[in-house]
Amino acid sequence: DETGINGHVVDETGAPLADVLVTIESGNFVGDTHTTAEGTFSARGVFGDFRITAFELGFTTSQQVVSVVPNEIVEVTLVMSPSGEGG
Repeated sequence: DETGINGHVVDETGAPLADVLVTIESGNFVGDTHTTAEGTFSARGVFGDFRITAFELGFTTSQQVVSVVPNEIVEVTLVMSPSGEGG
C-alpha cells in the first residue's frame, strides 16, 4: 500500500494551474515541488501532519493542513484566487 499526498491546484473555475510552487511542511521537514501541466503534485512515503501551501504570482496564497496515516493516500485540492495585484 502507498502512503502520501496527491494534490491538485486549481483556480476558482476549477481549471488546473501549472508550475505552481507547492511547499509541504511538517515540523523541521520542508519539501517543495511544482505542479504538472495538469495542476497535480504528489508526495510519496510521507505521513503525519502537514501544512501544504501553494504560491503563484498574481494569485493569493492557498494553504491547507492535512493528516496522513500510513498506508493512506490523502487527496488535497488547493484553490487559488487572483490577487488583483497583477504580475
